[in-house]
Amino acid sequence: MSRAAAPGTRMRIRWGQVPAAVLMAMTGGVVPGVAQAPTFSSTLRYGSGYFDVPAAVVLPSLAFRASWSGFLVRVDADPEVDGNGAVEDPGAARSSFHGDGAFSVGLWDRLEVGATLQSFAGTAQGGTQAGLFGKALLLNPARSGLGLAVGARYLNAPTGEGGVELAPARLGFGDPRLRASFDDGRSVDTRLTVYGVASVYLPGIRFAWLPDNQVSLSAGYGSGMFREGSGLPWYAPEGTGGWFFGGGWEVQTGSGAVVALRAEHNGFDVNAGVEVAWGGLRVGVHGLGLNHGGGTSVYRSRKAGFSASVTACPLLKRACRPSLRVAFAADTVRLPAPPPDTVVIVQGSRRPASVGRPRRLCLSSGEDLWVLIPAAEDTLTQGIRAWIESLPPGVIPAGRYAEAAGWYAPGAELELPAGVYRPEGDPISPGCAEILPWVEYQGVPLFRFREAQSPPSVLLLPVAPGIWQLFRHSPGGSSETAR
Repeated sequence: MSRAAAPGTRMRIRWGQVPAAVLMAMTGGVVPGVAQAPTFSSTLRYGSGYFDVPAAVVLPSLAFRASWSGFLVRVDADPEVDGNGAVEDPGAARSSFHGDGAFSVGLWDRLEVGATLQSFAGTAQGGTQAGLFGKALLLNPARSGLGLAVGARYLNAPTGEGGVELAPARLGFGDPRLRASFDDGRSVDTRLTVYGVASVYLPGIRFAWLPDNQVSLSAGYGSGMFREGSGLPWYAPEGTGGWFFGGGWEVQTGSGAVVALRAEHNGFDVNAGVEVAWGGLRVGVHGLGLNHGGGTSVYRSRKAGFSASVTACPLLKRACRPSLRVAFAADTVRLPAPPPDTVVIVQGSRRPASVGRPRRLCLSSGEDLWVLIPAAEDTLTQGIRAWIESLPPGVIPAGRYAEAAGWYAPGAELELPAGVYRPEGDPISPGCAEILPWVEYQGVPLFRFREAQSPPSVLLLPVAPGIWQLFRHSPGGSSETAR
């Protein structure tokens, strides 16, 4: 912990912040925010979502995710087809394992882009299959629980024997039977998939013995792999015409992990599974094609699979922690408040005032706390501080604050990779609904107003519980690293 700076002096960045400044320069000066949308798992091949179905959520800014998934298939017969895609022979038994990898990055809390690596094989096995994907968040679910997004996936067209152009298959491997065009003129265009998706996040089951939990529901419509191939009896005899659906139930455990149950219909298959997330690591097991029975082809059979992903948030580790819809959790254990829901403040040995004014204090944990401050002390600097000082030993409001960190001094400036921020005006007491966490500075979270762009022109520093200091970006200021 550094020594407190004198009033009017600048607080210098520690050497540990230098990598952040380098990343800032590489990304055009964009500082990442804390993603207030729920942290979500990766699909098997195409970024944030369920298994094949996307969700209206993206990775936090400059967060990186690498994922790997695989499934095992065993069928008694895998059909052989003719030039029109019709089954001409039931085929032989098949037992094989298929794996897929993907890498994605979040940008500006609005975009997620990445690459997928699915199959590297010769023409006899269907050729190489790889591609790119991206998703743009139109409506952030952090604000109302409702999210909207649009996205696209593009895969290369593998080449089969004889130079025949193939269509990428939905299970992530090249298939010499699935042609881009058949002899009878029928075509299958799965190279480009464009979609729109809406997701809603609802409070889960509320029982005293059950941890915090939530329900997510998603629905959307897409082209390409969500629709193409319908009518080929061995590939997709029937489908939804491009509609897809997903749902999940997530439970936050006491150890900081999230256990998620998820299911989806991707237009052709019903998939379901369970995933455990802890820190930036996620592992899960699932079943694919649960609506298929009999094992009449690799596509119309039930398959067992696994998934694993690692997410890194180099500029803000908190953004990678698994969470429900509100991502900024309290840093300390809070005692349950006795009824009624209002705290009466007593200073010293005085009796509580018979008349007081309720105040809502925003803590740096991102949660509001209601207190009743006697009218005689109803000022920001006296009433709130008197309440804090009168708390019994061992009772500490949740969150981390600059005043307790040891480095804060009134009038001091903040030097961030985005530039210098100078204090403005007297302390204020905003409601938590007005602000969002943005980045961490020397162990204390800095907030921005909810509607502000990134990087914001105004920051809020939690000095003490319920007391916030405004800092405004100085266009002429420059960031310096400590010597």
